Amino acid sequence: MTIALTPSMSMARRTAESGRLRAMPQARRKTLRDLYRLPPETRAELIDGEIHMPPAPNADHQDATGALYAALRSFAKRHGGKTMIAPYDVLLPTRSVVEPDVLYVRPSQVRLVGRRFEGVPDLVVEVISPGSRGRDGLLKRRLYERNGVPEYWIVDPIGRSVTVLVLRRRRYETAAIVGEGERLVSRRLKGFAIAVKKVFEG
Repeated sequence: MTIALTPSMSMARRTAESGRLRAMPQARRKTLRDLYRLPPETRAELIDGEIHMPPAPNADHQDATGALYAALRSFAKRHGGKTMIAPYDVLLPTRSVVEPDVLYVRPSQVRLVGRRFEGVPDLVVEVISPGSRGRDGLLKRRLYERNGVPEYWIVDPIGRSVTVLVLRRRRYETAAIVGEGERLVSRRLKGFAIAVKKVFEG
C-alpha cells in the first residue's frame, strides 16, 4: 500500500532528517582514565576534556625553568612550603591535569604533595616555548584563572621578560611585565625576588 505524504508529514520528515544531521556524534571528552592510560614516559596534560602534549623544551626553556626552580626552592627552605618542577602532575578542581614548569605551594598545603598535587597551587610558572605561546598565554591562563590560582608567571626566553598575573575578583590582572635590568617580585610570596637577568643567564 502506498501512503501519500501530506505537507505536514513531509515537513515533519524533513525536520527529523535535519535533526539527525545536526546530531552528528561529537568527539568524546577525554578523562583522567584516558590520560593515565598513556605510556608512563609520555608528557601530556588533560585540559577541559582534551589531551595536550607539550613540545620538548629547548635549552633556553630549561635554563629559565632551572633558575626559577632553584630560587623558589631556596625560598621554600627558608620560609616553608614546597617547590616542584615538571614533569609533575597537578590535578585542579575542574578535573584538568597540568604539568606547570614550576609550582610553589604554601606550608599548609605541603601535605597535599604526593604522587601528584590535588588542589590549587599558590604560584604556577610556565616558560614559553616556540610551540606553546598560545597554550600558555591563553588556554592555561583561562584555566588557572578559572581554578583560582592566585599568581601566574609567564616567562618568555625570547623576549627575556616575565609577565606577572595576579588574581583579583576572580580575574587575572597584569601586575608587572619585567625585563633584564629589573627584578621579578612575587605578590603572593612575600620576600621573594630575583633579578630577571639571572633567570635567563643559562
